[in-house]
Amino acid sequence: MKKQFLEVGEIVTTHGVHGMVKVRSWCDSPDFILQFSTLYFDSCGKDPAEVTEGFVYKDFAVLKLRGVDIPDVAALLVGKVLYMDRREAELPPGVHFIQDMIGLEVVDGRSGEILGSLREVLDYPASQIYAVETPSGREVLVPAVPEMVERIDEENGRIYLTPVAGLFDEQE
Repeated sequence: MKKQFLEVGEIVTTHGVHGMVKVRSWCDSPDFILQFSTLYFDSCGKDPAEVTEGFVYKDFAVLKLRGVDIPDVAALLVGKVLYMDRREAELPPGVHFIQDMIGLEVVDGRSGEILGSLREVLDYPASQIYAVETPSGREVLVPAVPEMVERIDEENGRIYLTPVAGLFDEQE
């Protein structure tokens, strides 16, 4: 079952004299966070924070939260994780939440052979890297580039790859 509330980032410091907070985005871009009028301080949606203003500054989302009007109050929020409600998120076609991809079966798109399951998605400057756990328990790192990833089929729980020769061969 998919989680309704997903982590989007962490408040790392205050910004300015009006109680704004600077959020380190755990999304593809800090711009993503700006689409939400409400974020949450818990993974159940019971502690909402209304966003009244926001902008991107360098690699951070800077947010003004209702009721947080001075830096001393904003400072109390440093270290808190913010969550969003997936029902309010607008994703472009072909974009998926990493949370939803973890655990999907990884399949060779040419042969249909099951290669393993997606264990983790790592962020690197050139591209994301999929850490695939093979049936034997070995980890294979696969660049998440169009030449390797054919498609992601969340509905059927599969990621189709076109791996280079030998990448998934069992080693002796």
